[in-house]
This record gives sequence, C-alpha cells and structure tokens, in this order.
Amino acid sequence: MDSVTQFVLGASISGALLGPRIGAKSLLIGGLVATLPDLDSFIPLDNAIDNMTYHRGFSHSIIVQTLITPVVAFIIGKIIPSVWEDKKRVFLTVWLVLVTHSLLDSLTTYGTQIFWPLNVGPPV
Repeated sequence: MDSVTQFVLGASISGALLGPRIGAKSLLIGGLVATLPDLDSFIPLDNAIDNMTYHRGFSHSIIVQTLITPVVAFIIGKIIPSVWEDKKRVFLTVWLVLVTHSLLDSLTTYGTQIFWPLNVGPPV
C-alpha cells in the first residue's frame, strides 16, 4: 500500500486508542509509527530484484514487529510522558499500528514476508 494509506490507518488506530489521553498528538504518533516498516526501502541493495525481494521482508514480519514494540512504546513514553501512565494501551497501540501495516501490505500483489524469518509460503 502507499505511504499515505499506511499513515492514515496508523493515525486512526492511535487516535482511537491514545486520543482520549493525549489528543491530536496521537494522530501524528500513529502515522509516524505506521511508516516505520517501510523504512527498509532505504537500505541500499545491489539491484532492483533484491530491492523487490527484501522490501516487505524483515521489517514487515509480525515476529519482528512484536519484538520491537516495547522499544517503540518506550520511546513514545519518553517523548510524551503523560501517555506512559497507561503502558498497556501504548504497547497495544504500537503493536496494532505495526501489524496492521503488514496485514494491509499483504493484500498487494508484491507479497509480504509477514512470518519472516520462518520459511513459509504465501498465506493464501
């Protein structure tokens, strides 16, 4: 999916879960977190085939996203201390924003390695 769609989805999830506590900041946080998995496109690779193969790889893995959720949530808690009062909600928000990014990308024709590093075929 395109970055705008991912940003809006992340902002919507974060706005619903964190909005009552921190207001409009939640929209920006959710949108920014939603773009994190696509930062792998800035990793320089040798050729166009590798770019297509490895984009939507490790950064789109639900396993990796689950592992980095505490780190991202902690950073958000440091930036906006008031949100850290409800840690579970922050963790849930970050995890949902990251995972829905991968699930939305799995609907594209390019494929998404949502179970990386496990070597499994397409889920469909």
